[in-house]
Amino acid sequence: MSLMPEYDKNNTLVEFIDPRTKALWMITVIFLSFFSDNILEMIVIFLLIPISSVLLKQKLSNYKNVVPILAIIASQLIVLQILFCRQGEISYSWWIINIYDQALPLAAVGIVRASTIVLACMQFLSLTSPIDMQLLLMKFKIPYKYATLAALGLRFMPVIEDEFGVILESQRARGIKIESVWDKIRSLPSVSLPLLYRSMRWSRDTALSMELRGFGKYPNHTFMKSLNLNLWDILSSVIMTFSILIVIIL
Repeated sequence: MSLMPEYDKNNTLVEFIDPRTKALWMITVIFLSFFSDNILEMIVIFLLIPISSVLLKQKLSNYKNVVPILAIIASQLIVLQILFCRQGEISYSWWIINIYDQALPLAAVGIVRASTIVLACMQFLSLTSPIDMQLLLMKFKIPYKYATLAALGLRFMPVIEDEFGVILESQRARGIKIESVWDKIRSLPSVSLPLLYRSMRWSRDTALSMELRGFGKYPNHTFMKSLNLNLWDILSSVIMTFSILIVIIL
């Protein structure tokens, strides 16, 4: 399974929402998480992501592959706060290490905030198709040549992850031991080099096909679809914008 959930083309509810509204939702969630220092408020903001995913008919199991990454981030934040936090009273002292009573609460705030940022970005990418991403960037006056790069990256990311799994299994079939973490680190050259070669081949084929289709010849590019804000997008965007303004003012 890919690290990032793939875009579901059959989800008509997701197709109905404009990508600008999806981007504003991601910005709103991240913004609120940064402007809140209360752990309970941050947990509520974090829960908005899985709740909205369920309402949009997304499977929460799609996000399970990011849990180990979040666990690594959490462990690093806990260690850093224990070693370098100097807020509050000393609750435990051993040799040159002094642990303050505010270390773990601050680590919890950092963990929830980092998890909110990661999941919000993943949700946005999983709800946005490559063509919508390209149109969204062009709405912000980014030239279509550069917007196409983001769309291609979003399109080929799941392909590269699947190919990486295929290469990993083929190396196991050849007798290369890839079980523990040390085995995976030691086998990186035998796995990464074939992946790099195949990625270069995909890039060459894609560039050749785009060139044969006349990509970049004209200053403007036409698309089979366009972005149009409906009433739901306008209302939700106004609500999210007002929520951001209220947080800034208060």
